[in-house]
Amino acid sequence: MNIRYLGCTKKTSLSTSKDLIYSDASYWAVSAVAYLKTTDLNDGHHLGFIMGKAKLAKPAGNSIPRLELCGAVLATEIGQFVSHQLHLQPSDINYFSDSKVILGCTRNKTRRFHTYVSKRVSLIQQFTSVEQWNYVPSNLNPADDATRKSWVAILRVINAWIQGPTYILHDNKLLDESKDDFPLIEPEIDKEIHQCKHSNQQLRSKTHT
Repeated sequence: MNIRYLGCTKKTSLSTSKDLIYSDASYWAVSAVAYLKTTDLNDGHHLGFIMGKAKLAKPAGNSIPRLELCGAVLATEIGQFVSHQLHLQPSDINYFSDSKVILGCTRNKTRRFHTYVSKRVSLIQQFTSVEQWNYVPSNLNPADDATRKSWVAILRVINAWIQGPTYILHDNKLLDESKDDFPLIEPEIDKEIHQCKHSNQQLRSKTHT
């Protein structure tokens, strides 16, 4: 399905511009969508749809956290493209995910992941910072509709994406509250994390060196 839409334009008489990028995933699809929130010189807020992407997921061998991570990578790629086109600084870009597992991964600096996760986390950390990633509840995540296996949802997402999450225009509280710390969830039993195991002999040898 190809849809043409006249996207938003960036006015020159603006005091601030923020790029808001949302990601989500399911066993059916991976998606990310970007908006430009601007504030004019009269403190009026405006929201414009920039671009969105959705692609079929590859569920074979992938868990929901892995697919959510693919969504975060897609959001990162969109962020790089948009920042280049609109000449935005990293501080002007905010990323949102409804997966606290993924937010924990992006903040991790102590644990080693297995290859699949490690490559994608490294890419996210290379092009974004911890401060740019935020939590958003699933019911407020505009990327959610594009992950549903339903033609009704697909038609709904077209209108929803173009209109954008209008609550952002009137509520900065969500952004302020979404920057909590997100530790890894049960890292000792997470199959994606390398578990450090030392034999008694290894521990003794380290003690005497």
